[in-house]
Amino acid sequence: MSKGMKWSLLVAIVLVALTVYVLMCCFSSQRQMRNSVVVVQSNVWYSVGTGANKVVYFAQSLHDSTFLAPCTTPKALIETPHFTSGFWANKLALLPTSSGRVVTAIPDVAAYKDTLPSDAITMTQKTLTKLTTQTKQLKREIKETDYYIKVHGVQDEGYNAVATYAQTLRTRLKEAQNVQQRLALLLKEKSLRVLRHTRYTVLVDGKALPTRCLHEDQQWGLCLLQTTDRQTPWHANALSALPWDMSAAGEMRVASVPGLDLTPLSVVKDSAMIWVANVETDGRLRMHTTLGQAGSPVFSSWGRFIGMYNGRGIVPRNIIAQMLWNEK
Repeated sequence: MSKGMKWSLLVAIVLVALTVYVLMCCFSSQRQMRNSVVVVQSNVWYSVGTGANKVVYFAQSLHDSTFLAPCTTPKALIETPHFTSGFWANKLALLPTSSGRVVTAIPDVAAYKDTLPSDAITMTQKTLTKLTTQTKQLKREIKETDYYIKVHGVQDEGYNAVATYAQTLRTRLKEAQNVQQRLALLLKEKSLRVLRHTRYTVLVDGKALPTRCLHEDQQWGLCLLQTTDRQTPWHANALSALPWDMSAAGEMRVASVPGLDLTPLSVVKDSAMIWVANVETDGRLRMHTTLGQAGSPVFSSWGRFIGMYNGRGIVPRNIIAQMLWNEK
């Protein structure tokens, strides 16, 4: 065999191998689709204040311009998790550059900029007024339970339950009064800052892996995470987001873990399934949240990665590729 033929054969082998590799990266089997999915747990809470002890935490802002569940410590808020799907992703398309990167959706409670109130002073005043009404109600209930305890004895049916409830009311009253004091102090300030705090964790093989948030895209509802140890599980299939858009129409495949919004934390599983869905004429992918949550990767019927379902529609893969490329 001549030298020229050897080089031609070598080039042909390399081209075939490259073609096979590209096809494997661009088209996913159902097993690869399932292995790309990961469960993401997020804990979201907000704070309003100026720093130090002059701060009040809350779950989110309400339509009546008040804070939901204001408190002096975020402990109870942090213990309320939100679950959604996400997927492992390569930083550079077609190259194994995941290093623990996960693309998911910003939690619903934090998905829009207007979640952060622009007039914190007014909201603080309204929340203080609302709390004043609530403390009066709590005092009335405490007075009623105290009267019941006074005229009844331990031997009476329901006595222990009422006594326990009375203690709960006192705890709630004390916390409400503490919040009132802090809100009153905050109203003396010239300006207040409202901040959103989000803690992300990915659940893999029954383990909770801490992550850090690398980037958030409010416009598309995207969030890029990375495990703190920068490791991707050996069985995970990292998807490659190619830098050009692909038409999303007709029948699609959505990979997600079903029932995350219905399942208690103690029994959350990270086994994904594939669902058939159709893109509507307006370009939106409508799915029941029990089957496909925001953060689920979307594929064509041939297994080509198209983008991510963000709860409203499909985020094109080129947008995801841009976020990965521009990561800070």
